[in-house]
Amino acid sequence: MDVESKRILDRDLYERKSVVIRGVDLPRDFRPSTTDVVVILLEGNTCEVYIDSLVSYSGPSEAWRGICSRPESEGGARLVTSVRGDLFTVVNQLSILLAEATPAPRLDVESLTEIDTVIEGLVPQAVPESSSIDEEALLDRLKTRVLGQDGALRALCSEVARHMAKSAPSRP
Repeated sequence: MDVESKRILDRDLYERKSVVIRGVDLPRDFRPSTTDVVVILLEGNTCEVYIDSLVSYSGPSEAWRGICSRPESEGGARLVTSVRGDLFTVVNQLSILLAEATPAPRLDVESLTEIDTVIEGLVPQAVPESSSIDEEALLDRLKTRVLGQDGALRALCSEVARHMAKSAPSRP
């Protein structure tokens, strides 16, 4: 982002008390690879930075694992950080946080035979307690994001719930 764009966004932040930075590229271990960043100006020149709650992170950074495990706020956003200062400070802090999320180096083919190195490079994944999906909860969440497609959403949620039930049956 160039300096002039930052100045315009900074002015908008102080006038409207919030600003959206669209299409911010995320490092490799994030899904999706881009997100919008929302900056909200609070009292005392403090800004809160939010990203979409659908963003997930599978890399080695403990800070980003903690951020992505935070609960969802109103509007489908997740708090990333609070920063005291102007938009330039916010952008710099976000850049530092994203730099900390540098993906783990990929192992080359020759080192794959060194099993100890491969095991050390693995990132532990949290295993969900249940792989079943609550059809109604999924439908409610999707209805907030997709308007006018209630019938299609209901069919989709039913299909997903049935599929998950097959892959982890509750009965033998």
